[in-house]
Amino acid sequence: MNFASNNEFESIKRNFFDTAVADAYRAIDGGSMMGAFILTHCLIDYGAAIYFGDIKQDKGEPGRIERWIVKFLAPINPLYGQLEIAKMIKNLRNGLLHSYGSFDSSVTEHMPLRFVSSPRVDAHLMHSPSYQGRVISLYYLLPHVTIGLWHTFESIRKRDSNKYLSDVIQVLGRTEEIKTKTYASMHAALTSLDGDTIRFELIQGFLGDMLIK
Repeated sequence: MNFASNNEFESIKRNFFDTAVADAYRAIDGGSMMGAFILTHCLIDYGAAIYFGDIKQDKGEPGRIERWIVKFLAPINPLYGQLEIAKMIKNLRNGLLHSYGSFDSSVTEHMPLRFVSSPRVDAHLMHSPSYQGRVISLYYLLPHVTIGLWHTFESIRKRDSNKYLSDVIQVLGRTEEIKTKTYASMHAALTSLDGDTIRFELIQGFLGDMLIK
């Protein structure tokens, strides 16, 4: 890998986190919880497109969104490794992004979903009698997706330099200016990304403080 390519890759990565990822947290700052949910599902779409590209999919096989969820989110929470959950999130993404609602799939029709943003609810991805449905918690989903995207970029970095750059540029576009700003300056919730070890609990802890304000 040559130095110029590595610089360009880092520039694209930082610009992506500064806009796409940090914007989900900024939506919460502005009080837009549904906006943050929608942006989070956009991020899942980006991650799948960046990592898998245009994969060949036989009828009935999981698509790239389900595969990305299983590959990058299941190591954080094993529930994501269940294909039923991955398909549910994919169909939820389709509803939110294309129909502005969660009603356009048989999965969501037969499995009522409840959007929750309170950090006091810990039933993420599970059925909750009190909510009469399966809970989707922003308090868990957004930090999980943030870390999943970080590992997506790092996985692509290991590919042949020309290949990973074309993969990322095809999805996000080319960035001319190299970002030197820290992740903390993009949004305080991303501060832990500046360290050597990404810590889910730090991202979630900051997000929890945002959600209870």
